[in-house]
Amino acid sequence: MFKNKEGSFFSSAAFWTFLPMLIALGGSLFVGMSPIFVKASKLPPITIGFYRLLFAIPFLFLWSFFENRNKETKRYSVSTHLKLAASGLLFALDLALWNESLQLTSVVNSTILNNFSVFFIPLFLWVIYSKRPNLWITMGSLMAIGGSALLVGEKMSISFSSLMGDFIAVLSAFAWGAYFITVEKLRKELSPGTILFWSGVYCALSLAFIALLREQPFFPLDLQDAGLMVGYALLVQVGGQGLVAVALGSISSSFLALVMLLGPVLSGWVAWVLFNESMSMQQIIGAAIILMSIAVAKLGDKDKKTPDPQLVAEPVPQEK
Repeated sequence: MFKNKEGSFFSSAAFWTFLPMLIALGGSLFVGMSPIFVKASKLPPITIGFYRLLFAIPFLFLWSFFENRNKETKRYSVSTHLKLAASGLLFALDLALWNESLQLTSVVNSTILNNFSVFFIPLFLWVIYSKRPNLWITMGSLMAIGGSALLVGEKMSISFSSLMGDFIAVLSAFAWGAYFITVEKLRKELSPGTILFWSGVYCALSLAFIALLREQPFFPLDLQDAGLMVGYALLVQVGGQGLVAVALGSISSSFLALVMLLGPVLSGWVAWVLFNESMSMQQIIGAAIILMSIAVAKLGDKDKKTPDPQLVAEPVPQEK
């Protein structure tokens, strides 16, 4: 995908190590826009998730088509489709639960509780794959949650009326963590566009079924809501989830969950520069703790992967 002159920074191992983190950060920024679209729409929460996937599927199909146009056409095994269906179902649960939580609690509460996926991912890997949690990543996860709490602590609220929404947000983090791991495993055999397309199809079908069970209407869909859903699909699903899937080909799901926490930090800094929305000392400390948590977790990230072949056009030089 990229071609660079030998000996330049862009052909160095350091650059190709940093690039997946940059891609993950971009994914975090786009995914972080999700609450804006959910809150702005007049549609029910699960229906919103359905339209997000429905409008994204044509673009994901084009992505998958161009990604595989020079490859030999092959039929995927039943096992592969089962894993794709599992990723779609898990993502459907995550969307349905998180969108529902946004109707019952604040955006801040829902967002920070959804970040609990940084704990669930190592737990899943331990229980399902007998992979013991790494001490450094565990410490980084604890620091990240603490930093996130400081970052939004001034706006976070705890009340009895919002407890159900808070609980649903934690359940969405559970599903989000499982989805991360499933996509990470699929990236060993499939390209990101292919995963997102088939996962999106299964996810849309699952959300349609859940919406029917909950008796949530699909109509009326006026022009304003249709425009919102198209924007939601392009920015958050194709852009955000697409970048996340690409990054999962090069860095582990445990570490990626932490890197994605940089999204709110960067958003705060952008608002500070562009809109003169100053950050309090508490928020600055929280942002600094999140940055340190990434560095701490990197010390124990033993799941180091070679750069994704789809990102690199030429062999990456090995450091001596």
